[in-house]
Amino acid sequence: MWVLNAYEKRGGRLVTEHPLLDVNVETLRRIWEQPDDDPMYFSYPVTPTIAEVLRDYVAAPLQLNDYNYYLEYYDTSSSRPAEPKPTG
Repeated sequence: MWVLNAYEKRGGRLVTEHPLLDVNVETLRRIWEQPDDDPMYFSYPVTPTIAEVLRDYVAAPLQLNDYNYYLEYYDTSSSRPAEPKPTG
């Protein structure tokens, strides 16, 4: 799942995240001008130009004057609880 994470401009603390709606990796590659084999698993900065393109994929408006935004990927396929560790 791709999200836009908002970080404080000063201090860098994560403030909020906005899941991207109805977007696929091909679209993200095109927006960030990445090669066809890029899985888009890294962190990608959101510029004002990119923020305009992403408006259709985010439920809330982005506050670029207040926060630094980055596209980031979370692997939701491993939502299985961790195996218990042996004791003793």
